[in-house]
Amino acid sequence: MPTGVSPVRYVSNWGLLDLPNVMTVHCVHVDDEDIEILERTQVAIAHCPRCNAKLGMGTAPLSQFLARGLRVGIGTDSPASNSTIDFFDEMRVGLLIQRGITGEASFYTAERFMTLATLGGARALKLDHLIGTLEPGKRADIIAVDLSQSYQVPTQDPYGALVHTSNQEDVLMTMVGGRLLFDRGRFLTLDPEAMRGRLEEMRIKVRG
Repeated sequence: MPTGVSPVRYVSNWGLLDLPNVMTVHCVHVDDEDIEILERTQVAIAHCPRCNAKLGMGTAPLSQFLARGLRVGIGTDSPASNSTIDFFDEMRVGLLIQRGITGEASFYTAERFMTLATLGGARALKLDHLIGTLEPGKRADIIAVDLSQSYQVPTQDPYGALVHTSNQEDVLMTMVGGRLLFDRGRFLTLDPEAMRGRLEEMRIKVRG
């Protein structure tokens, strides 16, 4: 990369951001000019706070992205750079990092991060007409979360309970497109043991 050229300006110079349906990931090393470019080209942003923090990559200026009306959704990056692919952890850590850096607790609310993880992600993918909210005409993509654990009660704010206290182990049910995939500890379409065996074979092969 040429000296003095940001990642955003580098790919912009090649015309890559002018292609349709571009999604950028991380965007932790950006300045005002970069953000203007992202706004002009109407790209989407996958915000991956845990990966960024774990690898010491930097912190995205999330409030500036949202103020410019950029389409931002929560991401996890991948298992190669993240310990788990737990969206509850991603929301929680992302919220706490932004609050700690900016001191803007009233702006970075649990409800805002829940929206980024659901409707925000759908908008980033330009699928918000199909998914992201529960309403007539959209696909039945639903999870049910247990909020009865000792660390969750009394629950007065469901957004706060989901973002600040919940994790993947609290998920009771997962439905995608109206099809039940997981119900109270049982995988209905997958064989976890067979998958673990296959994954171990792949791990050995990659290391070899």
